[in-house]
Amino acid sequence: MQSSIITTILMDLDGTLLSSHKTILPYTRNVLMEVKRRGILLGFASGRSAVSAQAYTQSISSQLPLTVFNGSIIIDPDSNGKLYSVHLDDFIVFQLIKITRNTALRLHLYTENQVYLDMEDSLLYKQLDPIAYETCQPISNAFMKSEPIVKAMITGRETESLGQDLLGELAHRYPESFTAVSTFKNHIEIMNSKANKRNGLDLISKRMNIPLSSMLAFGDAENDREMLMSVGWGVAMGNSSNLLKACVDDVTADNDNDGIGHYLAKFFKLLS
Repeated sequence: MQSSIITTILMDLDGTLLSSHKTILPYTRNVLMEVKRRGILLGFASGRSAVSAQAYTQSISSQLPLTVFNGSIIIDPDSNGKLYSVHLDDFIVFQLIKITRNTALRLHLYTENQVYLDMEDSLLYKQLDPIAYETCQPISNAFMKSEPIVKAMITGRETESLGQDLLGELAHRYPESFTAVSTFKNHIEIMNSKANKRNGLDLISKRMNIPLSSMLAFGDAENDREMLMSVGWGVAMGNSSNLLKACVDDVTADNDNDGIGHYLAKFFKLLS
């Protein structure tokens, strides 16, 4: 892939742009600012909520729509309004609560601005994402919500065994009613079947007349697969699974070793 073809770079956040300590490493930030000065557009696609994602993306000041909740919502960079929005059907939310209660699985439910969960999980997840989980509420309060559930997440040690089995049975009973993707170990996120990070790419392409073939994207998890396979050049992080690495065009170092920064410095022939 010739660097001159690339006009746009899309990045996942957790496990990709963000280090394990949830920071953008200084070297990678400097490289991104240099790439941006050269006229390359920078954009982001995350499983986080808009407010949580913008805590990181605003410092880079992207001109592109922001994809959040794994493609369930796309945010206009100028007005901060929604350009695209889908949510889970209430019936599926009820089924998720039903199948996870009285098991070792933990369920989190997200509206645009609120998280509902088993409150004993709150301290742990406030450490991981203090913005989204700042005012989390008991999962029982989800029945009194006024906003739709945009995303659900199943966690716990049995997520990749019992969780996968229960979601498989639910998908068999109610086909095309939701989509489920693994984001990292023991975490499965559930969204509307029309939610996908590819949505953000398509909207950017149509809205800004940017062909997918001129986009480069970085990701690390299953929810990045369609994005990485849709762009002209898809790059998996070193901390990605072997399955994801097999689907992309190239692999870089992991998120704790400036994987994005070093890759772009070499790709665009920047000074290290």
